[in-house]
Amino acid sequence: MPNGNTMSKEESRLNKVLAQHGYGSRRAADAIIEAGRVTVNGQPATMGQKVTDSDIVAVDAKPITNHTTGKIVLAFNKPRGVTTTKKDPFAKVTVMDYLPPELQHLNPVGRLDRDSHGLLLLTNDGDLAAKLTHPRYEHEKEYEVTLSAMYTVSPDTFVRDINKAQKCIVSPGHQTKPLRILTQTYDAKQQTGFVTVVISEGKKRQIRHVFQDLGYFVTDLKRTRIANITLADLPEGRYRTIDPSRIRL
Repeated sequence: MPNGNTMSKEESRLNKVLAQHGYGSRRAADAIIEAGRVTVNGQPATMGQKVTDSDIVAVDAKPITNHTTGKIVLAFNKPRGVTTTKKDPFAKVTVMDYLPPELQHLNPVGRLDRDSHGLLLLTNDGDLAAKLTHPRYEHEKEYEVTLSAMYTVSPDTFVRDINKAQKCIVSPGHQTKPLRILTQTYDAKQQTGFVTVVISEGKKRQIRHVFQDLGYFVTDLKRTRIANITLADLPEGRYRTIDPSRIRL
């Protein structure tokens, strides 16, 4: 799974980085690269390759520390049907199945239920994970939500329901503040709607509960943003590295 990170950062030769982390001289580092013992972002390293601080370099499937902080953050585009957990004997597929061995120690940040898809962050930085998930920090999460009406709904009723979600606590026990709706469209013939929702709390299945209480099934839920990190054009089932300093806390 190649790294999709396109940030402009200072590059260093891989053999130099390995030498700096105790793997002998640059010539010795070249030898272990040539022997196939080194990977970069889960892919076999090549002679003369250059890396940045946000690349994940591993020797014998064990990651070496980041050049400056040792902190690793991945943005992962989680497919539907994948469970957000490290281990679950009842889950057919977990997010760990998409990561190479050298990244299996990372932990998912928050939750994204099995039926939902989109942006998920993984990291080895516990402080960062706590700040991104604790409600008091109010970090925004943005979702694209497709709705199907449980009964016949007019366009005016749909608009009224969406306005209610923006002004009221629709689902007590699952919601502590109104939703923020960025966009909304409704197809009266198909009885389907599409909304872009922003929340700053992490109640389990909150968005699904809110719209269910309003009379709509959520047929698709895709997370596209966490804080200032976006899904962008990251392909489904792939990941890219994120410079931790880019995340606005």
